[in-house]
Amino acid sequence: MAESNKDIQDKANKLTAQSEVLMGNYNKLQSNIERLKTAKRKLKKEINGYSEFKVKIRKYSFNFQDNSFSGTNNAKFIENVMTLTQNLNKNIDCHQKNLSKIERKIALMELESGDLASSIKNLVDSAKSLLDSKVGI
Repeated sequence: MAESNKDIQDKANKLTAQSEVLMGNYNKLQSNIERLKTAKRKLKKEINGYSEFKVKIRKYSFNFQDNSFSGTNNAKFIENVMTLTQNLNKNIDCHQKNLSKIERKIALMELESGDLASSIKNLVDSAKSLLDSKVGI
C-alpha cells in the first residue's frame, strides 16, 4: 500500500528537522575550528617572537664577549645569558607542544565537520526524494 502524502510529508519534515539539528552542530563545530585556528596563529606568532628574542640575546651576548669586562662580572653575565636562553627554549618547547595539540584537535574537528556535512546532505537528499515521490505531484 502506498504511503499517503501526509505520511510522506511527515517523514520529510522529520528528516529536515534532523538535518537542522546537525546543521546547528556543524555551525558550532565550524566556530570552534575557527577559534582554534586563531589560537594557532597567535601561538605561532609567540613562538616566532621567542625565537627572534633568543637570537637577539645571543647576538648581544657575543658582542659583549670582546673583553669589555672580565672576571666575575663576565662569568655572571654568561651564566645569566645561558639561564635566559634555557628558559626561552623551555617556553618554545612548551608552546610547540601546545601547537601540536591544537593542530591535532583542528584535524579531528575538520574530519568530524566533513562527516556532519555528509550526513546533512544525505538527510536533505532523502527529504527531497520523499517529497518528489508524493502522490499526485
